[in-house]
Amino acid sequence: MANTRRNRGYNYELKLVKAFSFMSPVEEWNARRLGGSSTGLPDVVAVNNHNGILFAIEAKSTTSDWVKVPYDEYIRCQQVCNIFKLYENSYILLAFKFGSDKKNKDKIYKLGRGKTGTKKKRTNKDIKEYYFVIKHTVNIEAIEYVRCNYKGELYVKKKPVDPVQQIVLGDPQINYIMFDNIEKVKQEVKRGFIYSKLKYA
Repeated sequence: MANTRRNRGYNYELKLVKAFSFMSPVEEWNARRLGGSSTGLPDVVAVNNHNGILFAIEAKSTTSDWVKVPYDEYIRCQQVCNIFKLYENSYILLAFKFGSDKKNKDKIYKLGRGKTGTKKKRTNKDIKEYYFVIKHTVNIEAIEYVRCNYKGELYVKKKPVDPVQQIVLGDPQINYIMFDNIEKVKQEVKRGFIYSKLKYA
């Protein structure tokens, strides 16, 4: 089971690397896998040296209805952005893929929330991908994890702390733009953000 999840994640990371490099001149986009948890670095880093853009990418591929990015994985993306200050436009990119379980074809998924969620088998047509470009994070130290569900809804969970610590840390907040494919991500950041599209979690 663990190997299956690891292989799923590895394949998704390779897909992201290829998506950033596909049809891109060498001087424009370059992407590399960094090893993720085993190295204390983001899963993937992608740069556009011509336009001064850097993405620190955390990638999650799952067959569940939701998946989360723990604080330690989120913060290492922010640390990479902080280190490479020569890139004027550096962002955290949270990449999520909700796929079907090929080894358990009879698995039933709930496509929706609460009692109104429709239960059905998830086919290739039901596979979803979401890409959240994080523009800014407020009170990052107060984050326990960031979670995305099958519908593409992003949720920030606060650390459970006592009232005094809560005053010190404050409430975490992420402002982002969501896309459904990498090409749109690349095009949007090269044009510059349309701030009216920014959302908050």
